[in-house]
Amino acid sequence: MRTFEEINKKRLENLNKTLKNIHKSPMYRDKYNFKIEELNDISELKKFEITTKEELRAYSPIGNLAADMKEVVQYHETSGTTGKSISTWLTTSDHQVWCDEMESVALKFNENDILAIRFPYALSFPAHIIQDIVKKAGGVAIPIDSRGVVTPHTRVINLMQKLKITTIACLPLELIMLAETAKLMGYDPKEDFKSLRGFYTIGELLTKERKKQIENIWGVPVYDNYGLTECGVVATACENGHLHVVDENFIIEILDPETLEPVPNGEKGIITISNINFEGNPLIRYYTGDIGRIIDANTCECGKSSEIIEHFGRIYDIIRIGDQEILMQELQDAILKASGDKVSPFWMVSFNKKRLTINFEESDNGEILDKKAAEQEISNLLGCECKIKLNKYGELFDREKLLKMQLTIKPKYIADYSQTSDYPCTLNDLLKGYGTF
Repeated sequence: MRTFEEINKKRLENLNKTLKNIHKSPMYRDKYNFKIEELNDISELKKFEITTKEELRAYSPIGNLAADMKEVVQYHETSGTTGKSISTWLTTSDHQVWCDEMESVALKFNENDILAIRFPYALSFPAHIIQDIVKKAGGVAIPIDSRGVVTPHTRVINLMQKLKITTIACLPLELIMLAETAKLMGYDPKEDFKSLRGFYTIGELLTKERKKQIENIWGVPVYDNYGLTECGVVATACENGHLHVVDENFIIEILDPETLEPVPNGEKGIITISNINFEGNPLIRYYTGDIGRIIDANTCECGKSSEIIEHFGRIYDIIRIGDQEILMQELQDAILKASGDKVSPFWMVSFNKKRLTINFEESDNGEILDKKAAEQEISNLLGCECKIKLNKYGELFDREKLLKMQLTIKPKYIADYSQTSDYPCTLNDLLKGYGTF
């Protein structure tokens, strides 16, 4: 196993190679209008200004390309949920690097695998890369796109049954949706899909409590990943569930959002990424807007020497109630710790400047939530006043829609009543206007 010093030596080599290449990018020519000299230490990276999403949006689609178009073999875009889409161009080398990144997760595909790919195939990257990985391993790829009308949730369940699907790659929420669909069709997710051996997730925050919830529903492990369309898969899960940085390809900094200075080791800040093994769209100090922290890899028993990254959600998802700031990771874990299996897996949150309100549905398994005890527990965990509204089973989320259509957007759970006069009351309301609900 390599030492951290050996990792950083390789990182420095790749960083200097990247710095020689970025002058080909119109964006970086404009941004760093001076001669870039070879660095002697990774710490010298901080002399470069951060790269922002706004800059990438302004220069997309061509202005952030650092390779000749003749070398490009694949194109992707961000979803555009927070602004104009950002373009990403892959050379043949980049495509292989991205495959290597996604392949480094502890879930290893083999010739016996039948993988259901439930990511969208239009413009986003995970579906295309993971399809190449499973085929290379000798397995079978089933392209069950999550954005088309051909494969509603019911058809996915039927395919899982008749094809004996072994693994599924998708957003975490999709696994809850599929479990609910299976139950509507008369199946037990844990007992009736014995061929399943694991799930590969990316694209949505997966907290420890939610990972545990999904694994309890299906009875198989979930292997999560952290990545961005702008730069590929940054960190992959080991067998212990920790997200280890793909060390030779990335240098991660955690910056204070106020000062843009690095925070002390182990403290939270904004994940800032230098992609140092990417020809098409190299990134120097990309300020992602994701909140995270870095933990020493020595805390993990898997033996990997690369750092562990913890993701806490996006900065624009922070809930502010009085003087208290609540991160999405803290919110999800508090809700799931307090509710367990005593409610259905669907919930939504609304808030104003004074309090947080959580809408739950009653469970269909006969369990009853102690509302006052749960309110107190969540209030204590989050440090603000919390109220619970308990809806009857089916009132918050209309499961009949699962029998007809499929979810087509990134998940949304929060209604900010302090910023709008439109008051969503159900999860269906939050998902309106996106072509499905």
